[in-house]
Amino acid sequence: MSAARRQAALVFILVTVMLDMLAFGIVIPVLPKLILDFTGGSATQTAWWQGVLQTVYAAIQFFFAPVLG
Repeated sequence: MSAARRQAALVFILVTVMLDMLAFGIVIPVLPKLILDFTGGSATQTAWWQGVLQTVYAAIQFFFAPVLG
C-alpha cells in the first residue's frame, strides 16, 4: 500500500472516530432529559429506561463489533 493511500485511510478513520465521539458528546447530556419527557416525569422510570438502553447498546456492540471488523 502506498504512503498516500495509507495516509488517506488514516484520515478517514480519524474523521469517523471524531464524528462518533461528537455524537456521544451531544447525546449523552441530552438523553436523560429526553427519556424523562417520554416517561412523564418519573425519575425512577427514567433511570430504569436509561439503564435498559445502555445495556442494549452495550450488548449489540459486543455481538456485532466482530462482524463490522
